[in-house]
Amino acid sequence: MDGAEELGRQFTTVAVLAFGTIGDVLPVAAATARLAAVQKDCKLTFISHSAHEFLRRPLTQSGIHFHPITTAPVSLPPADTCMPDTQDVVLDSGGTNSSAGGPSLQETWTFSMDKRHREECLSAVNEIFGGEEKDLQGRGLIIFNFFALEGWHLAELYRLPCAVAAPYVVPYSAPVSFERQFRTVQPLLYRRLQRAERGEVGWAEVSHWMWPLFTSRWTTWRTDCLHLSACPLTDPVTELPLSQDWPRAPALFYGFSQEVVECPDYWPESIYVCGFWYAPADWEDLLSHDVQDRAGHHAGSGHSLKKKLLEFLSAKENEDNSPLYIGLSSIGSMGYLKNAETFLRVILGVLKAANKRAILHTASYAPLDSAVKDLSTSGESKARTIDNDGQSENKFGMDIVLLEGGRLLCFSQPVSHNWLFPHLSVIIHHGGSGTTAAALRSGKPQVICPFVLDQFYWAERMAWIGVAPEPLKAQQFFPECDKEFRKAVLTLKESILEASSLPMREQAAAIACKIRNEDGTAIFARTLLRDISR
Repeated sequence: MDGAEELGRQFTTVAVLAFGTIGDVLPVAAATARLAAVQKDCKLTFISHSAHEFLRRPLTQSGIHFHPITTAPVSLPPADTCMPDTQDVVLDSGGTNSSAGGPSLQETWTFSMDKRHREECLSAVNEIFGGEEKDLQGRGLIIFNFFALEGWHLAELYRLPCAVAAPYVVPYSAPVSFERQFRTVQPLLYRRLQRAERGEVGWAEVSHWMWPLFTSRWTTWRTDCLHLSACPLTDPVTELPLSQDWPRAPALFYGFSQEVVECPDYWPESIYVCGFWYAPADWEDLLSHDVQDRAGHHAGSGHSLKKKLLEFLSAKENEDNSPLYIGLSSIGSMGYLKNAETFLRVILGVLKAANKRAILHTASYAPLDSAVKDLSTSGESKARTIDNDGQSENKFGMDIVLLEGGRLLCFSQPVSHNWLFPHLSVIIHHGGSGTTAAALRSGKPQVICPFVLDQFYWAERMAWIGVAPEPLKAQQFFPECDKEFRKAVLTLKESILEASSLPMREQAAAIACKIRNEDGTAIFARTLLRDISR
């Protein structure tokens, strides 16, 4: 970027709403920091869960105010139910779901969570824009990710332009009956969307990502709290499609590389693919220190952890056989890691069968930490725990635990994937967008076991581009009998051996070379400002 004239419109006030797990939020924070770097006089506010408080310091350092929302980042229903937006939602003119019977416990829980969450979002955005409606003069902007669709409705309320920032392809598809229902219930709006001129909101945007905005879960909030029409893009009095001020299509910015993700021609023109949004290098120590502080680790423990990991990685046993990485991030806290002890035994069985060593990141998931503790003290596995001074101890502090005579190193503290992954041979993970991006950047092959949402997409995509074998099935980590246990060990062993093959290692290295030359956050900032200026 060579000057302000290249950047397009200059904003005075920008609110960014980013919700979800750290993998959903951190890339958006990185992109926001780049925007702040080119909008020096802009008031930028980043709204996210209070659980991501550790983002405050790097964001503040970048000139961005962090505004916490108290709802939890992981508010998914149990694993055997659907996300609300992936169910066959019935759209009707009354704004209610036409399913028979009263609300289920799950629906009641969702409504309660949504209500509190939206109240806090409205309050936060009102603090930012509430007194400035007449002063903004088109110089305000709301940006949101796919788990913060409140941003669209709030932008409508304050008559501001908006944009979407997403580190992965939209993780939900419209129910197969959605278009038919929409055409039946809102025939005039459907025709208006179909006739949209270039640059306007049209059916292409609705079918790609906007369809949840038209479902009944937003109706009460829109009418009772925001005093908007029940259905977006309609007049609140006549309920007919807007006859004036039909909005432009919001730009959707994807934070991944076209070298990795296929971008078909039928995608709307309002979509921009920027490249991966990696956090700035100077954020890594700030992030790890803040997370450790909040977890109760003493100052300097991040450097101590890296030192101990390097000692393990540089051990003689690893000279010609680099360890594997195993980590499922927030999968445990989301309720999908149902039997931590079985999961751990499968890992140990695979390492023994494949003659491999590995690093297991427990992500401070208590049942998995307990399983490591139980195994380390049961006498079944030669184990020792190392404290922050590098001394072996019996007390379980979960700084580092070595199982099977040092074959498996377990730790719970956060550590930078960008630092750790290049030291390893294969990255075994859940398919989260952030972990996938870090693995791609490291140039290491992957083995992926997806559990939910976009993880299935990333697992399939990594296999398609040749940097990972076919995805594993989650149940393979949790066998219920000896026969299934042996099968699980064999399956995972074969996947690791395939990932370790020369063709897959070469392909992973080649992809890494391509994406390292991209500057995704710079492209995001530049393209956003130009698009909004049109």
